[in-house]
Amino acid sequence: MPITHQEIGRRFAPPRTGGEHYARKLALSDLAMQLADEVLALVPGSREQSRSIEGLESCVHWAHAGIDRRLDRCLDASDALDGALGPGHGGVRSAFRPRRRRWARRCGCRV
Repeated sequence: MPITHQEIGRRFAPPRTGGEHYARKLALSDLAMQLADEVLALVPGSREQSRSIEGLESCVHWAHAGIDRRLDRCLDASDALDGALGPGHGGVRSAFRPRRRRWARRCGCRV
């Protein structure tokens, strides 16, 4: 069965999740749909076309899973760190490196 533009839209639609998760997944899905449309236009209907779109679909699936798994943890950690630093501080980026070194020294790691 040949892959159509509607099928690409269905395959690469981001799952409905909340807030920043959805925004990131939507951005990834939009890029994947553009690439899949290019593959559909440039590669003649064949096994290679189907396999390349299936591979892209797998790539997007794992990227979405990574967003779900990591984003909550990263956002919680950055919020906690910003709260610990107090108002008027430079934020997480300026404070993370010295704090990471301090934690690494406590556990005996080299950073």
